[in-house]
Amino acid sequence: MNFAAFTDLHGSIKTLRKIAKVISRKDVDAVIFTGDFISLNQPIATELDNLEEILLELDSLDVPVYFVWGNRDLLLFEALREELERKGNNFPLMKFEQMLFNRLDIENLWVVRDSIEFSDDPELYITNDYTQIDEKTVYITHYRPEVFSDALLHLEGHVHYGQFKDNYFNLGFAYRDDLHGSEPLEGLIWFFEIDEDYKVSFYYELLGDLKEIVCPYHAEEGTFIVPNFWRKCPVCYDPENSKFSKYYV
Repeated sequence: MNFAAFTDLHGSIKTLRKIAKVISRKDVDAVIFTGDFISLNQPIATELDNLEEILLELDSLDVPVYFVWGNRDLLLFEALREELERKGNNFPLMKFEQMLFNRLDIENLWVVRDSIEFSDDPELYITNDYTQIDEKTVYITHYRPEVFSDALLHLEGHVHYGQFKDNYFNLGFAYRDDLHGSEPLEGLIWFFEIDEDYKVSFYYELLGDLKEIVCPYHAEEGTFIVPNFWRKCPVCYDPENSKFSKYYV
């Protein structure tokens, strides 16, 4: 089983098309995306147009794309719901998903909630429900503060830097926008292989100016992938970024 994975696109169609070209040159059975399709710095109508364009681009990959919504996506849906309620309409998220996918004629995209089959060779499942994880499950979420070590893989995003240790992978970002005052920056895309014995191998390809670091003060955090100009690890900058550390320096 081979799959590509990335996260936090933040509305960059240009970056997505670059990623699609990279994926087209690989032998992958599926793609995973862990949320934040949109940027949330434009009017609702513009963000919805961008979301539709992104979904159509992903659907054109011709392999199953499994995803969860990110915090910015859900904030967009909440703003849309409030606007519709002011006009006397009720518009639940799942109804919106169904209408959107039907209108766009989406065939290859799957919103992950409960456990669903991810592969039959080897037998694998994918879920967004941490109560359903086991050693044959790929757990995907936009972000959780804890690490679920019982899963075969725990994949997430949201924090805008990469990190990996054991079964845990923060996928970093595909495109970091300037919403929080940072300079825009392209990130990375990951590729995973799971063999018949459930052994996982992986590599990533950089799209932007990033580097690997292992912090001498927080080595138990594993390996970080951060913008090249960072001088410290994310936990040094903010101890609340810790996933594994029991103490801080």
